[in-house]
Amino acid sequence: SGPPAKINPPDTDSCGVPECPSPELANELSFERKLLDEAPRHGATVSPRLSLYQNHDRDRGGLHAQAYGVARTFATYANPRADACLPRRIGPTPFDTGADIIASISAANECLGKRLTVLHIFGHSGWNGVFGTSTGSNGLYI
Repeated sequence: SGPPAKINPPDTDSCGVPECPSPELANELSFERKLLDEAPRHGATVSPRLSLYQNHDRDRGGLHAQAYGVARTFATYANPRADACLPRRIGPTPFDTGADIIASISAANECLGKRLTVLHIFGHSGWNGVFGTSTGSNGLYI
């Protein structure tokens, strides 16, 4: 039934946020932490958009902060699930695998009754696509 599936590499420790950030990066991360502490916008309506972040142990905070900033700016749908469409909340959505990404897109389309207009993905990637979170956990590939 065709050639065997190509095995893509797992995310590794060879990239990401430095362990000892520079003063400039420390200031930026401090600003992102402040964003995380702010309350969500009141009265905002969820838009047909998603802001996904890789649920990677080492870099989860930085990736989540970036996705959170985009989520607040664009009123993205947080954690859509086809079996539980309400309440609709604004925020970022984590992913571990490509299947998680596809499931979030499908659920958002179903719950909103329309196709997504914007999809932001914050995570690690390489020449062969977006990595999954751990060994044996595939991401979304080209």
